[in-house]
Amino acid sequence: MSGQEPTSGRPRLMRAAALAAAALALPALLRLVRRSPPPLPIPWGRAHRYVWRGHTVTFQQAGDGAPLLLLHSLGPGHDGAEWRGVAERLAARFRVLVPDLPGWGRSALLERTPTAELYRDFVGDFLAEVVREPAPVVAAGGSAPFAAAAASALPEAVRLLGVVTPRGLGGSPRPQLWPRLLDLPVLGAPAFALATSRIAVERHLRSRLDRPEVVDAGRLAHHLRSCRRPGADRALIAWWQGRLDADAAPALAQLGAPLWIAWGRLAQRPPVGDADLWLRLVPAARVDVFEGCGDLPHVEHAGLFCRAFEQQLGALPDSVRTA
Repeated sequence: MSGQEPTSGRPRLMRAAALAAAALALPALLRLVRRSPPPLPIPWGRAHRYVWRGHTVTFQQAGDGAPLLLLHSLGPGHDGAEWRGVAERLAARFRVLVPDLPGWGRSALLERTPTAELYRDFVGDFLAEVVREPAPVVAAGGSAPFAAAAASALPEAVRLLGVVTPRGLGGSPRPQLWPRLLDLPVLGAPAFALATSRIAVERHLRSRLDRPEVVDAGRLAHHLRSCRRPGADRALIAWWQGRLDADAAPALAQLGAPLWIAWGRLAQRPPVGDADLWLRLVPAARVDVFEGCGDLPHVEHAGLFCRAFEQQLGALPDSVRTA
């Protein structure tokens, strides 16, 4: 009996040691996060603000032509800056509007954990109150289901729906264990700090972009500034935990606008094979696959992306193209 007592107490000792280590590491990790300055102003276009449900949403506008709405993907440090290359090229023809979604980038932080429904409503209200005339909408990654829902609910507001390596149908499964740590009172803050460390964010970007030169010091610094803002954890944690995932199928079943699908050949989350899932629901959709690109072809090959988008827009019926 006496020989078994140390073994029975070992799990408790290990848990106590883990909690003690986390408590010791917590102050240093939190100091690291708090040292990060706020995101820098985006050096293109003109910054504007839109007050939505009491939150100030910052969006960038470039050009003065017909409107075009671009919605960024989701992840650590993601915001409207990912559309810079596309916006600068299309500004000669369009009034390009690129918001930082509520709780992301320079937009005001959220007081409550966001939901997919909140972002769906935001896209619809932004179209109605800021864009205010029919426009193409192009959404990347996790924002694609929000745009699809808005396009389905407001068919008169969306001339063309574009989705870039979209989530919302199938896709890679999310990790089940580590995001749960983010809700724990002692381990949550250190886990978030580690997940937004320089090493973790750089690994995230390199997993989404095929061309290593795209993940330069400036892009990495921008992502670190954005995801380390005090209070920026609420939206990012909701994304990591899958609370912002939405099923795009119901919206696609009622979609009235033409659908354009853009995908990176080397995309992993989700892989290019998932384009078939979108085509099954919208067989008339056009798919453009960009070689040598990961999840964000609009970042890696902005010129090719713009040409494909303009070709798709030019192929629309006159009644849609000039609406």
